[in-house]
Amino acid sequence: MSELTIILDGLSNFLDLICKEDLAGDYTQLKSNCFLNPLIQNNIKCISSNLFLSKIVYMCLFPSLNSNNASEMCENLKLVSMIFTIPSHWKLMMQLRYDILFIKALYNPKNEKQFKYVVGILGKALKICPNLMPLSIINCLCSISLDNNYQKYYMRYNLIGILSYICLKFPISLKFTNIVDTLASSCLDENRDLCLIEYTISVLLYIFEDPNLRSSIYERRLFENILTPFTDPYFVGYKDNTDDFFVDPNHKFCNLPLVILRIMLRSWTGIVMLFNSENGFKSLIKILPYSSSSTQGFTLNLLCDMFFIKYPDDCSDF
Repeated sequence: MSELTIILDGLSNFLDLICKEDLAGDYTQLKSNCFLNPLIQNNIKCISSNLFLSKIVYMCLFPSLNSNNASEMCENLKLVSMIFTIPSHWKLMMQLRYDILFIKALYNPKNEKQFKYVVGILGKALKICPNLMPLSIINCLCSISLDNNYQKYYMRYNLIGILSYICLKFPISLKFTNIVDTLASSCLDENRDLCLIEYTISVLLYIFEDPNLRSSIYERRLFENILTPFTDPYFVGYKDNTDDFFVDPNHKFCNLPLVILRIMLRSWTGIVMLFNSENGFKSLIKILPYSSSSTQGFTLNLLCDMFFIKYPDDCSDF
């Protein structure tokens, strides 16, 4: 008996069992018999190489992925990831509405193992077929990446990393989602790691360098958002005793946007972006009389660095 025949017989028996009245709605009991998972694990290569078998397996796994049993869901997410090797598999999953299951798992940060498996599947999808990522999943990633429930570093790092990768590989999504706003807002989060901020800024500069994507930066006025802590006296809830400007006593929060600006203004791309911003450079000059001495020094150093940057090379800088 061939391997294909064995798999088809096994799946046929599984579907017969799940349709029986005594087992309908009781997938946990069926799973406890270790019927389906060993069949998939022992024949993973054959299943992943056959589109028809893959579709049947995805249909069989769907009930467990929609259950409330976390361990069962994690185990089957692992199987889904193992089978997924070509773009057609992703199309099958989207036809079967796996995107709803992935979103449900992402909105549950308490189950870290489940979160990791879903992020792994999404990362794999971006490598195999980035242009097939549904907008529903992208919007979900945007909404949870700034959620306080996802404070753990690896969670936020993965979320921002996926959104950044989507910007690079699926740029059309910038017109229909809030990815740019999310990346800009993530930079202003005082809990962010500086390495992650620099990575995010690099992605935003890359978007700006592309003439076809530049408008997405302009429309959202990235520099105005970064300069808000200095130009809006109600933005920060701390007030300096000596100045009329609201500032964090430890200078951590107000200095962070200046660090972001310094990263951006290391290149001519960032400088051009600042001067093209509606009130960018004007706002930067305006903060000098009203900010604390520490912020003033930081701002002056930033301006000096900008004015003494090396003369641009048409080939490499633009």
